[in-house]
Amino acid sequence: MGRGILDMLMKKKGIEVVGAIGRTTGVGKDIGELLGLENLVGVRVENNAESVLSLTRPDVVILSISSYARGVVDEIGLCARYGADVITIAEEMAYPFVTEPELSKKIDSMAKAHGITVLGTGVNPGFVLDSLIAALTYGTRSVRQIKARRVNDLSPYGKTVMEEQGVGLYEDDFVRGVKEGRVHGHIGFLQSIPM
Repeated sequence: MGRGILDMLMKKKGIEVVGAIGRTTGVGKDIGELLGLENLVGVRVENNAESVLSLTRPDVVILSISSYARGVVDEIGLCARYGADVITIAEEMAYPFVTEPELSKKIDSMAKAHGITVLGTGVNPGFVLDSLIAALTYGTRSVRQIKARRVNDLSPYGKTVMEEQGVGLYEDDFVRGVKEGRVHGHIGFLQSIPM
């Protein structure tokens, strides 16, 4: 996801990518090389987030490191200390109050204390099964029912995501995986409904 977001940002007018932080993939490479661009960009992928934030002082940081609020809270805190607004694709962060009410208060307090904003958004939850559907109802007098269906190819996300969501399992194996905590299905359904 991070590489896809970076590729999209590099093509947008009015956006300057000033830093890139990675855990393993591409560390030390110029982002132009990482993305297969014709030219180097002059921005290398680094694995020391604090160093990158300190040197670049970005306006906005896009986090694509976890699906869970707990998986991004420390990074949000680090970004807040450097005054950077945060956009995260962590599915739980689309409406974190459902699964992480206390952590949500902590994130809210950090953001307010440092004068930044934190936005949890993405394709789903965030757009396809949430704001797009709401937008389609704006011109109607009443809504009696909303039915949404999304078909998704998860193969680009790799084996881990497919296993985590139960892709390819027989029903009995899927149910057992859910009970054992190995299969999560799509993270974000709990956030979409109250949102």
